[in-house]
Amino acid sequence: MLNHAVGDPTKGLTDDSAWRLVRPFQQVGRAREVHFTPAEVLRLLESCNDASFRDLLTAGFLTGAHCGELAACQVRHFDAEGETLYVPRGKTGARIVILKPDAVKFFLRLVGEREKEAPLLLLRADKAPWGGSH
Repeated sequence: MLNHAVGDPTKGLTDDSAWRLVRPFQQVGRAREVHFTPAEVLRLLESCNDASFRDLLTAGFLTGAHCGELAACQVRHFDAEGETLYVPRGKTGARIVILKPDAVKFFLRLVGEREKEAPLLLLRADKAPWGGSH
């Protein structure tokens, strides 16, 4: 990422000498993996006062998709019959997520009779789109 920043002329950086001195963390071979227990997930969702944010969190837990990926989804990307959600863009590109029955029920409730081109997840209470700039 830092090398990319040097290559971007808009950043005004002339060399990468500053981070060439950064040493790696000791005994770290990969990123930390943190997983919520089912009880922690329920506690988190129950503590959400904003229904739209609770839906975003639920969609994330059910699909493994990131907020920005879910923000890119429209109603038409959910296929109830095929039990899938098409994620049109993400860090590694577009992909199809196979949904478990609970996820299918959740998305069926979420989409209802809304237009196919509508965002899959509704706007937050403050009207800023999920994954958008604030």
